[in-house]
Amino acid sequence: MYRAKNHNIIKALEQSFISFPIGKQELLKKVEGVEIGIDYNEKVLLSDYCKDINIDYFDNKAQFFCALNASKW
Repeated sequence: MYRAKNHNIIKALEQSFISFPIGKQELLKKVEGVEIGIDYNEKVLLSDYCKDINIDYFDNKAQFFCALNASKW
């Protein structure tokens, strides 16, 4: 298990000036082109990693992470 993934996502959100509440489309637009490490030797675009989230609006960061984790099951 790669434990730094969530840390990498948080840093990418901060570097992209993401603040909550935010809509999914606005978030995807702001993180376009931003890469994150999701495993020891694997990087992906954050926008690609988040595209399967099933809700369109996030009231806060906790709701975003819950939706992101649920989209990976």
